[in-house]
Amino acid sequence: MLYTANNGDYTVSAVSAKTDMVVDTIPVELFPTVVAVNPDTNMIYVANNFNSSSNKLSVIDGQTNNVVAKIPYWFRRSKHCN
Repeated sequence: MLYTANNGDYTVSAVSAKTDMVVDTIPVELFPTVVAVNPDTNMIYVANNFNSSSNKLSVIDGQTNNVVAKIPYWFRRSKHCN
């Protein structure tokens, strides 16, 4: 399974690697940006909303495609980043 962040509608798409078809669309927090998959645990981690104080990491169970946790995190843009 492949996972893509859909920044405009605040979702993540689960895409079949065999058929290239979207098999599920998962609602997450505002502005999903980065997706990481742990193949050992089948958990998907989605970083959301880098530009506000309400940043949350959405944790998706890859077996059910349900969000199982929303973890707040802090992000500070470096003065060296544009």
